[in-house]
Amino acid sequence: MLATAKRFTASALLLSAACLTTPLHAAEGKALLDKWLAQPQLSSVKMTWETVAEQSSDSFTLNGVTITTQRDYKVTVDTLTFEGLKELDDNRIVFDALSISNASGTAPGQGSWTMASLTAGNSDVPFADWAGGFKREMLTRRVKFGALNIAGVKSDAGDVGLTLQELSLSNADIPLDWRYGERANAEGDPAAPLTFQSFTVSGFEAGNKDGLVKLGGLDVKGANIPTSPSADFDVWIRPVETLEMSNLAFNAEQKDVVTMAGMTVVVEPTAADGTINSRSSITDVVVDLTTIPDPQARAQMERLGYSEVRASLAGSGSYNPETGRIVSDDLQLNVADMFDLAIAYAFSGYTKEVAQKINEISAGGGGQVPPDQAFMAMLPELSKIKVDALKIALTDRSLTGKLLDLQAQQMGTTGDQLAQGAPLMIGMAMGSLGMPQFTEMVSQAVGKFLTEKGTLTVEANPSQPVSVLDIISTSQSNPTQIPELLNAQVSAN
Repeated sequence: MLATAKRFTASALLLSAACLTTPLHAAEGKALLDKWLAQPQLSSVKMTWETVAEQSSDSFTLNGVTITTQRDYKVTVDTLTFEGLKELDDNRIVFDALSISNASGTAPGQGSWTMASLTAGNSDVPFADWAGGFKREMLTRRVKFGALNIAGVKSDAGDVGLTLQELSLSNADIPLDWRYGERANAEGDPAAPLTFQSFTVSGFEAGNKDGLVKLGGLDVKGANIPTSPSADFDVWIRPVETLEMSNLAFNAEQKDVVTMAGMTVVVEPTAADGTINSRSSITDVVVDLTTIPDPQARAQMERLGYSEVRASLAGSGSYNPETGRIVSDDLQLNVADMFDLAIAYAFSGYTKEVAQKINEISAGGGGQVPPDQAFMAMLPELSKIKVDALKIALTDRSLTGKLLDLQAQQMGTTGDQLAQGAPLMIGMAMGSLGMPQFTEMVSQAVGKFLTEKGTLTVEANPSQPVSVLDIISTSQSNPTQIPELLNAQVSAN
């Protein structure tokens, strides 16, 4: 798949190489194209056309375009039109509109690609010297598109194929300096975020008969994406306004292994008190268990009576970066014919200053914090983050009984007998911990859950917020004090 992308990119660059080479002096329109093609660094590129029509000094149309290189890459284009094409003195080109129709490319032994159309408007692009390679100073530049649309792409590179019905981007401001991975601790301030008004993709497929990724649609609005892990936390708080994805599928050996009907993320504008509310959902995720490679795991799921897992996830919450309060109202995971899981929590003290510091440490602290010392460096910040409340509720939807029956079958007993004996076994297992009251609470709650198949709930409601650092240190020094520290309660109904 990566090879397909590289080959498509290499061919596509032939369309734009002339538009992104070092300028000689300011020019425009067809005269600018002629100047580009005459430069020594493009001596290996030959561009011809059947006819040309110049609408003005900065606008023209080429018909029957052919571009070739010494490596026998070949690109053909029915029509190529520029409107308002100009080069500027600060190493940029701008144009009002670009239109390419019915483009195709081939390379010996590397397959071919076709593209029905490409249009771009109100664009501002920095120059690059392709012959000399990508220059470091280019990282300070940005690419801007008022609008970009690509439609009808098909690529076949050997046994790997790619199709794209349509891709659209509007009001995009794209940085070239990205500080992730090996460049996370690069010198200088990181670039301003990547922003765009909207980004949509429809009808995307990539892969072959052994593995295929399919995406029906993607729609992202209001992006503000950081270029570095250490970027200002105000940027990280709301990277997108909305994100919607539909009909995602991962296919192996011509069979869907995992599918997802849809995903939605909404991050609301900041409220008057500084709180940011959000909600998200993932619907109809289906995992085909018959495709599990491990025969033992596959047989185990068959014995439980499951040929697939069908799940959905939904939740909402809020965050106030000034007070540091994070609240999840009710995160719900529903797995059909298995179980429901509900999680709610409230934390305090996770202010933007604390979050910024943790992000910086995670990114290596500007090269000052080795990875094996990152956790210790975070401890002062973890002392500021506190647990206010936590609730986890597990509701059985038939999985508990099936697990009990399967285990009982292997032991020569029944599921009901196992459930009835659970309190005694739990009491014996926890007896040496020296927590008689908590042990009794857990034993009774789990026993009731196993016999009645209702809901098992674990809650933490400390009398006052407890820091994450206190929880970590107590778990290491005296773990039996954790239930008292958090005022932990376990119940079943």
